[in-house]
Amino acid sequence: MDGTFVLVGAQWEQELTRPAVRAWSARAKQEVIGFVELEADEQGDVGIVVFGLVGREFGGAFFASAMRLARGMRAPGGLSARRVWVQTSSRDHPYGRPNYESRGFHAFRTEQGLGTP
Repeated sequence: MDGTFVLVGAQWEQELTRPAVRAWSARAKQEVIGFVELEADEQGDVGIVVFGLVGREFGGAFFASAMRLARGMRAPGGLSARRVWVQTSSRDHPYGRPNYESRGFHAFRTEQGLGTP
C-alpha cells in the first residue's frame, strides 16, 4: 500500500458524521477543487486531518479558509479551539510545508523511515 487512505460509501458517512468531525469541499465554477476534514478533541485541539487540492490556483486561499473554520470549531465538550495542527509528509506538495509555516505553523516532530514516499 502507498499510505493512501481510501473510504467507500458507508465508510465516508460513518467518518464524516462523527460529532467531532467537520468536512467541507471547495468549488470553483461548480467543479470541486478541494476538500478539508477537521477533527476536534476534548481539549480543544483541532486537526486539519485531510487537506486536498485539485491544482494549485486556489491552495493558499482555501487553506486560509480551512484555518478560519478550524479556529471557530468547538470541541465535543463545547470548548473553543485552543490549538490547530496539521500533519504533513514528504509526499505533500513541495510548497505545502512552506505554506503552513508562513501561516504560523511550526514543526513539532519530524520522523524518519515511516514508510515509502
